[in-house]
Amino acid sequence: MKKIFLYFFLSLFVFNSAYTEVYYCNDGARTGFNSKNKVYEEDSSYYKPKRFTANIDFKKLEFSAKGIYGFVQVEHNGETTFSATCKKNGLEIMTCIDDTKLFSISKSNLEYVRSTNMGGGDSIIIGYGKCEKF
Repeated sequence: MKKIFLYFFLSLFVFNSAYTEVYYCNDGARTGFNSKNKVYEEDSSYYKPKRFTANIDFKKLEFSAKGIYGFVQVEHNGETTFSATCKKNGLEIMTCIDDTKLFSISKSNLEYVRSTNMGGGDSIIIGYGKCEKF
């Protein structure tokens, strides 16, 4: 009975993750306004580009990533993952938006734009980069 349950559980995992692919993403550049530098007195701030892994499902329009801040936070086995449900426009671009964050990626060339724009005295950041399949 335990083996049947194990096979059933594994088959659910395989079928649910069949379309999700793992991508390695690398920011080309990140810039914005740093609230610690008195936003209204400074022109802009440089932010160190980040590298992160992302699970992207272009069919189900789902995005989750480790290594970047944003969207819905999920804690599992001591790791933090951020995820979002996304929309697709006619240009094969998948865009994930919540109240203060955006991640938009082109399916054809895997180039993306992402931003954090809380405002109200918090830092405002925008970046771009490219992902590649693992």
